[in-house]
Amino acid sequence: VALITDNRVKTYTYPQLYNDTCNCGSTELLTKDSDIELCAVECRTNESSTQMVPRGQTCEHEIQIKITHIPYRGVNTTYPEPEHPPVEISFVKELEYDTDFVIPLKHNHQNVILKANNKYKIELDSNEYISSMNYKTSAYQATDSFDMQIKTRKDGYYDNPIKRWYYKEHNRK
Repeated sequence: VALITDNRVKTYTYPQLYNDTCNCGSTELLTKDSDIELCAVECRTNESSTQMVPRGQTCEHEIQIKITHIPYRGVNTTYPEPEHPPVEISFVKELEYDTDFVIPLKHNHQNVILKANNKYKIELDSNEYISSMNYKTSAYQATDSFDMQIKTRKDGYYDNPIKRWYYKEHNRK
């Protein structure tokens, strides 16, 4: 099996503007017929909770992203561990309020590869609130490369702190 790589970085942007804040979120992603190389995610820092902050004021953000494979039949006694071990990425940076920022999804100095026709859970936890989009439903989204569904619920809504995904597609031939 050869992998044909399209070296262009593709993006997926959620079709809604920010309307809330959260400090955690999770999304399930189902890859289709291609391996997906996750390069980065884009988020936005929250507006300052204190209304009168000088322009350029910063705050240290500590963000953890965990990517976990979800086996087709689930984790049980026959399959006690996922096929692919979880990947954890730490991002610590001093960031201005109300600013977009990109988190590289590198593990052992390489982008994270999601195998074709597999399901993954991507969790984001932050020490600070960041801007998020919230939906009344689970916000199922379908693309040519993958399907995704927001899984974090708060007060009857589904919150998503990730604004944009950056990825490459590796087709199996």
